[in-house]
Amino acid sequence: MSKVYKLRSDEVEDVKEALMKFVVEKKALMKETDVIHALIKYHLKNLKADEVIKYRQEILGKDD
Repeated sequence: MSKVYKLRSDEVEDVKEALMKFVVEKKALMKETDVIHALIKYHLKNLKADEVIKYRQEILGKDD
């Protein structure tokens, strides 16, 4: 099953920058989705609820 998510424009730029760095470093073609999927697969398990709350407050301006 797949699902479409929207990324904020500054986060899209971060993904593009990371992709370019990886392509230059490894001299191999990759896609933006490869970067996003690797980030989710290898780093999501370490994400803490406090980090999500901090993101919501600092970036989205939401008070929980």
